[in-house]
Amino acid sequence: MVSMRRIGVLTGGGDAPGMNPAIRAVVRTAAAAGVEVYGIRQAYTGLLAGDFQRLTSRDVSGIIGRGGTILQTARNLEFKTVQGQKRGLRRLNEHGIEGLVVVGGDGSLRGALALHEMDFPVVGVPATIDNDIWGTNMAVGTDTALNTILDAIDKLRDTAASHERCFLLEVMGRNCGYLTLMGGILGGALTAAVAILAAVVAAQRTGRGRYVDVAMADGALAHNIFSLHALEQAGRTMPRGEDLLTGGVPCYGVYPTKDGRWLAVGALEDKFWRTVCTTIGRPDLVAGHLAVGEEGARVRAELDAVFGARTLADWVARFGGVDACVTPVATLDEALRDEQFAARGMVVTGADGAHSYAPPWTMSDHGFHVARDAPAQGEHTAEVLREAGIDGAEIEAMLADGAARR
Repeated sequence: MVSMRRIGVLTGGGDAPGMNPAIRAVVRTAAAAGVEVYGIRQAYTGLLAGDFQRLTSRDVSGIIGRGGTILQTARNLEFKTVQGQKRGLRRLNEHGIEGLVVVGGDGSLRGALALHEMDFPVVGVPATIDNDIWGTNMAVGTDTALNTILDAIDKLRDTAASHERCFLLEVMGRNCGYLTLMGGILGGALTAAVAILAAVVAAQRTGRGRYVDVAMADGALAHNIFSLHALEQAGRTMPRGEDLLTGGVPCYGVYPTKDGRWLAVGALEDKFWRTVCTTIGRPDLVAGHLAVGEEGARVRAELDAVFGARTLADWVARFGGVDACVTPVATLDEALRDEQFAARGMVVTGADGAHSYAPPWTMSDHGFHVARDAPAQGEHTAEVLREAGIDGAEIEAMLADGAARR
């Protein structure tokens, strides 16, 4: 295998939540392998213009929580032509780029495919809220878009109930109905829509109308298919620790480390599990991915022994830069030192060591800071009571009796 020394990364099409973390992952993974990364601004437009920028780990620090894309994005008609694609390939060669990571949706990945067919090494990262990329279970940005839809539904429901009106919420999704379908299911609208449509069809056929009674609890039961299926198979409710998501299988659970800490493993997908087994040096455990019963207990015992042989810091270092759904279980004080919170200035430490916490938003041209320390308990009791119209003698009597505290 020929190792690369310099690669490029671009984000194209409509921006999607998660593009910045994808850029960060590319840059830091490459840096760990000694590979230079060049960001290409404004997708294929920047590629054709030669707008390349060297990216280091410092350049992508603090972007993991930012929306949009630091490389910006654009659509380019010229790159759809063979001449444009050849020109883009020349630009890559001129800058010594040996491979390209394309983060984007359908159009961006079509461009990546064109470069691949010209024998240029390309990796495509599906990133689109539409979730319409063939062969992809969940594209970057889709889950965030779905949660945004549910947040909008919650807010609209309050107004609709106040005015006794029916609201229609239109969502994006291009030619794919994923966001509409899942938003309807999770937001409780799909159950009502199906029932109403059934009643309309029945009215057309019989001439009789119907009252439609819809309950969200009924919808939640109907869509709780995984748990219901497990109940049917086992004939009983699985105790905590025996089902898929509470430790019933080796690939999903928490494991103790040598120093009494814990490591969380959530490698449900086969590709992540294989990466976990490779990283810990136990490829023989791949077959135990979803093992249950005696075999599952054996594999978990093997993992207990493996993870218990090293400290949490050792495992954090070993899994650093590895995409395997393995993470340390952080204490609250460790969470306060997380690079995400540090980059966004969420925690401010005073001279006395006390912490102050910034509001959960940032604004341009404004940085959170502590203008003055919070008053001590009772520091302004007398002033507050005087403003309430209580005279000095009565205030002193209240303080002496313990009714107020200085």
